[in-house]
Amino acid sequence: MEYRGAQQVREDIYAMFRGMPDADRATWGEALTGDSSAMERKLAEAAEQHECTQKIESDDVLWLNAGGEIEVMFSDVDERDIESVRRVYKTIHGSDCPLTFILTGKGNIRYLYIASRKTYMQFGYWLGPAGARPGGPGDGDGGPGLDSVLRPELCGLFDEMDQKERENWTQAMGKSADGIAEFLGEQALQYGCTQKPEGDNVRWLDASGEVELVLRVINDPTTVMPFLDVYRAIDALSPKAAYVIVEKVFVKNGTYDVFRLSGTESYLSHHNQLYVE
Repeated sequence: MEYRGAQQVREDIYAMFRGMPDADRATWGEALTGDSSAMERKLAEAAEQHECTQKIESDDVLWLNAGGEIEVMFSDVDERDIESVRRVYKTIHGSDCPLTFILTGKGNIRYLYIASRKTYMQFGYWLGPAGARPGGPGDGDGGPGLDSVLRPELCGLFDEMDQKERENWTQAMGKSADGIAEFLGEQALQYGCTQKPEGDNVRWLDASGEVELVLRVINDPTTVMPFLDVYRAIDALSPKAAYVIVEKVFVKNGTYDVFRLSGTESYLSHHNQLYVE
């Protein structure tokens, strides 16, 4: 895949799914959950509306501008297969693609995660029939949940926080790397874990030394390398889950998205937010 120049993310494409009427959302959901030819036809129609030319390359759909530069990549992934997700981030890194829509989900629902120069991990939109939206990627298939392999208190690490807890976490995420590590280490002890560094990630080990969690705070989400490193660590360490805390630098300082990644549920799943009220 070739990339030339350093064009910015095109706002008309970046926001193409925003505020979509229910009827259009359902049409897109049907097309994107059909066979590959149906998805390619629907994307080709949209590419023409945005004055782009569509090109199929391996497992991805590319939109090229008049100069032959990549404006956007659409990648269909298996959210529970770490290699499927890692492949997309490796492709982004290798091509320097300015905008990628990562498609996942099942049934008649599609979830779109956005990876772009604004932030390389962002939950964007869902597409499908009105009223058919399940709880989130990885939910609702009748299989075992994450709590079947991970202690419930760690599954719910960011659930049902009161205002003080949420603010404590939020303020800690704005500290230096050493300050963040110290805070996470204190939290690990509260859950009966021992914290060990793993590059820019940290591991929480249980009493037997097994890796329960990998945690990573990303305060600069505008470069793809930290996300590649998270997936590398997950692949190498095989934790039961990983939490990735990503600062929303283009929305509001001091606000963070929390993603909970696991093969049991999803390696893309948006889980919660941290902020100061």
